[in-house]
Amino acid sequence: MSAPLIPELLIPEINQPSELLISIVNILTTEVLEGYVPNITVTDYQDFVASSSDHHILIKMTGAQAGSLQNDGRIAQQFDCHLFIAVRDNQADAHLQAMDLASTLAQQVHQNHWGFSQQAVQQPQMIILMEDTVRSDTAPFTGFNVWQVQWQQQLNLSQPLNENDPEVTGIWLAVNPEDSDDINQYTQVSDEVA
Repeated sequence: MSAPLIPELLIPEINQPSELLISIVNILTTEVLEGYVPNITVTDYQDFVASSSDHHILIKMTGAQAGSLQNDGRIAQQFDCHLFIAVRDNQADAHLQAMDLASTLAQQVHQNHWGFSQQAVQQPQMIILMEDTVRSDTAPFTGFNVWQVQWQQQLNLSQPLNENDPEVTGIWLAVNPEDSDDINQYTQVSDEVA
C-alpha cells in the first residue's frame, strides 16, 4: 500500500470537485491497487463499460451540501463519494472478492486526502461499506457482484482569501468605551510586563 505523503508535496488548493475525482482514480490506480488484482480497471462511474476486465472500481461523486465558510475564506462543500466494486460473476467466490476489495478500499479511504492538503480536502467522514442494492442483471452491472464504499468529504474550494490580512503590530485596550469606533478612547498596551 502507499507510503505517507510529505506535506510539502501535497496540493495546497482544489478549485473544482472534478479534481478530487481525478485524483482518486490516479491514486487508486498507481498506489493502492497496483499488484492487488491482475486485470483491474479503475474509472469514473460515467465511463464504465463492461470490458474484458473481471474487476472494476467505479468512482462517483453525487450530491453536495454547503459547509461552513473556512477561516481563510475558502468556500466549503461536503460531497457524497462512492466507490463501486464490481467483480464478474464468473470469478470463483465473486461476492467474497467484491466484499474483500470493498474492505481494502474502505481502509484506504480512512484519513485519505487524495494528494491534497488537509486545508483543501478534509478528512473523510461517515465511511460505510455495503453490498450494493443494484441487482447483477441491471445495467450497467449485468453479470457482476457489486459492493459499495460510501463516505462524505469536505472540499474547501479555491485559494485562501485572507492570506494578506494586515499584520498585528500592537494591542489597544478600552474598558467600556462610550464609542467603540473612537480610537481616542483606547490605550496601547505596552510590551513591557509590570
